[in-house]
Amino acid sequence: MALKKRRRRKQRKSKSQKKSKLLKKVKPKKIKLKLQRVTLKPQRGELTKYLKNHSRESMKIQVDDDPTLLKIYDYYFKDTDKKICKEHTSLELLYYGLYHDIGGAENNMILAYETIIDRDDEYSGEASYRLGLYYKRIGDDFNKIAYLSLATKNNHTKAMCILAKHYKKKDKIPKMKIILERAIQLDSVDAMCKLAKYYKDEEEQVTLMKSLLNRAIKKKSGKAMCIMAKYYDSIDDTNTIKYYQMAIDHDYHKAYHHLGFHYEFKKKYIKMKEMYNTGIKKECPHSMVSYGYYYEKLKDIENAKKYYSMGIKIKSLKAMYYLMTLYCSQKDYENMGLLLLPLIRLDTEKIYINTDHDINYLLGLYYKHKKDYNMAETSFIKSFHDNGDEKNKSMVELSMIYEEQGNIHKMKKILYMGDINSNGIGYLYMAKYYKKNNDVPKMLKDL
Repeated sequence: MALKKRRRRKQRKSKSQKKSKLLKKVKPKKIKLKLQRVTLKPQRGELTKYLKNHSRESMKIQVDDDPTLLKIYDYYFKDTDKKICKEHTSLELLYYGLYHDIGGAENNMILAYETIIDRDDEYSGEASYRLGLYYKRIGDDFNKIAYLSLATKNNHTKAMCILAKHYKKKDKIPKMKIILERAIQLDSVDAMCKLAKYYKDEEEQVTLMKSLLNRAIKKKSGKAMCIMAKYYDSIDDTNTIKYYQMAIDHDYHKAYHHLGFHYEFKKKYIKMKEMYNTGIKKECPHSMVSYGYYYEKLKDIENAKKYYSMGIKIKSLKAMYYLMTLYCSQKDYENMGLLLLPLIRLDTEKIYINTDHDINYLLGLYYKHKKDYNMAETSFIKSFHDNGDEKNKSMVELSMIYEEQGNIHKMKKILYMGDINSNGIGYLYMAKYYKKNNDVPKMLKDL
């Protein structure tokens, strides 16, 4: 009897462990912080604009109601070094955190958000979410997951969607599905779109995809309309245009870019230009980048630069990247570097979408141009070890640096490496080297 009881206990434990393994509780690491002075003091108008763009849905205040916002600003932010007090409401502390996030006093921001989280009230989810975003920005994965998990406990659907993206990246699909389904139960349109896109791209479950998209379309989601249009893209041209047009009618400006690209693929260039130009008038950065790339393919460099620069003016990272790679193709490494150096300080995860170059390779080219060979060597080696898209080119560029420095042993070692020689690039460059040095027998051997 005792043995049977033990077995039952073990079975219960194993079942509960399986469930808990899917969504582990992660506690954030707390650090003692001192208050900081604001290095960059945001102006009232700048704060208003920032809050309108980022906080309308998540914060329980009408940000468009300027008197309310300005009252909080005037009361709380005139003295930027005011200490966080128990008397301050969570809403005031949330604004305090946002203010210091813009101003660069990160310790003050963290202290404000931590105070709200400890109160465990209606604003705790938003505070946890913003701390999760902060740790994502600085590359602290542990605290990112911890704070986003805290936000999900408070039913913060945006935090759930970011966590789901993280789990997908780590190939933890069951976790991703659990968290997205939970967000969908809370009526998150973004979660519906993400899960539908996964079913479309990865599992080809058309029925589930259509069910989720139709549910999101009923809630007037332009993003869902575009995903549905992309599904029909290779099947039914009429439905493709229908759903893109539906998204345009619902003021989803990115649809101009998608429909323009659809017409470009179909070689209907007049309609393509019409869509891109309308998107540009609506300040859609995707339309600017696509139009610029269209001209780049036509070798019309001036127009390509013109439209990429338009995108940069409205702070499009993608536009920066495309203009940077255009400068790279022209071997204008000076201008490339002016765009590249600010980019590497940002969240580059967003930049790598639909790009042909890898950041470390470009960084190596820039430092090589500046004759900073130590930094160039570091960048090229990092590109190679990160299995970048241009790792072979990185190694060839590195071998050229070694040749210039007279380190022929290192140059040969790099060129004869298996990854390069798999497509014969290493042997070809060695043959060129021997030809240059009039060593014909060795040249013929490598050819």
